[in-house]
Amino acid sequence: MKIVYCINHFLPLHVAGTEIYTFSLIKEMQARGAECLVLMPHYGEKRNKTYWVDGIKVVCYAEPSDADRSLDMGKRAPIGLEAYRQVLKQEAPDIIHFQELAGGNGLSIFHLKEARKTGAKVVITFHLAGYSCRTGDLMFKQQTLCDGVINEQKCSECFIHYKGYERIKKPLTFVSDLLYKLNFDTSSMPNRLGTSLSFPFLIKKLRNNLIEIADNCDKLVILTRWYFDILVRNGIPASSLAIIRQGLPLKDTGLRMKPPQSTPLRIIFIGRIAPYKGIHLLIEALRTIDPKLVSLHIYGSTTDSSYERTWKIASVSMPNVKWMGQLAQAEVIPTISRYHVLCLPSTFSEMSPLVIQEAYAAGIPVIASNTYGNAEQVKHERSGLLFEFNNADDLRSQILRLIEEPDLIGKLRDQIRPPRSFEQVGKEYMDVYRSLFDPVQPPESSHSEQIILEK
Repeated sequence: MKIVYCINHFLPLHVAGTEIYTFSLIKEMQARGAECLVLMPHYGEKRNKTYWVDGIKVVCYAEPSDADRSLDMGKRAPIGLEAYRQVLKQEAPDIIHFQELAGGNGLSIFHLKEARKTGAKVVITFHLAGYSCRTGDLMFKQQTLCDGVINEQKCSECFIHYKGYERIKKPLTFVSDLLYKLNFDTSSMPNRLGTSLSFPFLIKKLRNNLIEIADNCDKLVILTRWYFDILVRNGIPASSLAIIRQGLPLKDTGLRMKPPQSTPLRIIFIGRIAPYKGIHLLIEALRTIDPKLVSLHIYGSTTDSSYERTWKIASVSMPNVKWMGQLAQAEVIPTISRYHVLCLPSTFSEMSPLVIQEAYAAGIPVIASNTYGNAEQVKHERSGLLFEFNNADDLRSQILRLIEEPDLIGKLRDQIRPPRSFEQVGKEYMDVYRSLFDPVQPPESSHSEQIILEK
């Protein structure tokens, strides 16, 4: 079995969750005898390039396209599509597995269609919710959890709020609705006004793209039950979906150290220093708690220097808050084990946050916002505590519970289940791959959720 993994960036040039996930999956497939290679764009270059990472061949196809409005909006194919096509023809894989679609001069629906033409089986893994949500956070007007159903009117209203156009909401909605009814799409206009007036068309395109992705894939893999349900609500057949839950890419260290016994309560945050990760909520929650009772250590790199600077300044007067910089991947679990609890105050619905699995591997509970991705992994008062989305006061209340109820951390720790290994994830992917060629072949894995779930 030969498998080509399509991704927009890869190790060691870019290190993030999707890249680590793909690397780990390939190593599992290689261990099972599959021939694997990575195919990704060689941005800004007119020639292909090949390099190797730990026994994995990486082919970078020539992609000299300059990103512009028409390319970003998917109105034309990127120049590198021909080079991509030639690599697939030369490699002749049995399976082409997409880890992401990004549009622009990266992998897009155009590449998915080319993969389909080769006759290979086509698979995609959804790591993010952006395939069905224009804002990508599945939060209606950044206030409440959305049901995920794509609807031109509802989603346009949410998108208007997201873009900061609330003051002109009524005239903007009136004009954009009228233009939509007249089938007059202004999205080709090279300015913000054209985009703003075309919101309903952009939402319609989002829905059409989702259906087109499903039509051009033999299997869509999702990491969570909640996103499975959202895709089904949007008309994707349950028979085309497979749930393969998140696993720990690194070998579980077996680390189950006892947490520090002394006060203060030690909280750790690990993640991007960006608004969507909710550091501001955590700092605000701690502001009125006696600093002798709780400490916070923040680990991570920033994607928003202005945001990071603002909250570093805001926490200068808080001696119990320390900014620790970035952690090496191998140090994550041992570092987490030195704290009482991990906090994940996300302000959007991440698909399946890996840091929760890392906390469980270290044997500590998690405080998290009750967004979809968090709530599916963190069971309130069992493996952690959930607080109301975007509510610093409720987060403060949950932290105070851990301070005022000395036995609670121990009770939560006792109910933590060790995370799934990536070996199990690999077995379930192999079952999916084999089912594309021989649906009646018995699965390699005995896990109950690795095969297609029907409703």
